[in-house]
Amino acid sequence: MRLERLLPWVLMPNIAMAGGGGGGIVLGLIIFLPILVWGFIRLWKFWFQMIFGGQGRAQPHQGGSYPIVQPMVQATKDCPYCAEPILVKARKCKHCGSDLS
Repeated sequence: MRLERLLPWVLMPNIAMAGGGGGGIVLGLIIFLPILVWGFIRLWKFWFQMIFGGQGRAQPHQGGSYPIVQPMVQATKDCPYCAEPILVKARKCKHCGSDLS
């Protein structure tokens, strides 16, 4: 078990013992407030990773396989008039303007 998980429980009894006067509240806030902020940051980080899947930073590849994304390749042909590549479905060449139908 990691020490950071035990830290709030180790410091909690100290907060209860420090309640001897007005200074006990201040001492309690000095000790408890950083723990509260630390817990909030840890919780926020956990939820952020759950919602966005850790997209905020690059993570190393840990086995498994990523889905392979194939680029959309459109079928092309060469224009018979200017020899520039155009789409197969084209009726007019976008380079030379000749009618292909």
